Amino acid sequence: VKLRTSFDRVARLHPADIADILEELSRDEQRAVIESLDDETAAQAISEIPTHMQATLLESFTPEKAADIVEEMAPDEAADVLQEMPPEASAEVLADMSRDEALEVRNLLGFEERTAGAMMTTDFLVVGEKADIEGAIFSLKNFEGPIEAVHFIFLLNDKGMLSGAVPIGRILLAEANTPLKGLSMDPVISVDSLADEKVVVDLFHKYNLLSLPVVDDKNHLLGVVTADDVLETVLQRR
Repeated sequence: VKLRTSFDRVARLHPADIADILEELSRDEQRAVIESLDDETAAQAISEIPTHMQATLLESFTPEKAADIVEEMAPDEAADVLQEMPPEASAEVLADMSRDEALEVRNLLGFEERTAGAMMTTDFLVVGEKADIEGAIFSLKNFEGPIEAVHFIFLLNDKGMLSGAVPIGRILLAEANTPLKGLSMDPVISVDSLADEKVVVDLFHKYNLLSLPVVDDKNHLLGVVTADDVLETVLQRR
């Protein structure tokens, strides 16, 4: 009973605080804590510990359990931890993930390390450039990714190319029938998926960005690098 009560208290903590606890525990104790949490909370907590520790901890679970947790992680974080795991273990986890989730992660694994493509997440909001505020609100309500990381709604033209980036704040202050195109940032700052992570960090610093769209050589939107990913990159350089 005391143990169950302790686990219940841990589950109510912020994921970052749970991560601090995990780093002080043995492997068996870490497993016990993670198994006491729901998959979403477990994924959030595991995402807060160093990547090598994430990989080792996930390897201690069955591929099915590891897959359940990885599916709840942001795509870029999932790709990072699977990249750290042995190829055989990574393949087993991917095989047990849902088809769509696995495909997202496999696409991210295709980018070289320390590039914009490897840093980006595929959780972002996008609408056609002819959409209005009402369409943006509809997209926000139906977005299944982490809403706290969404700072912009990105606009695509008829050819699927990035044509605008509208801050969420502007959307909240505008009338319902206002065209999004007129609210877009000008110019739209973006980065090529093959660009080095230093280029990404420099762009964030130069333009005081919260997020940065990542495009291919034809300006098709592939993903978004967020400020927390850049902060993590900077801290790892120290």
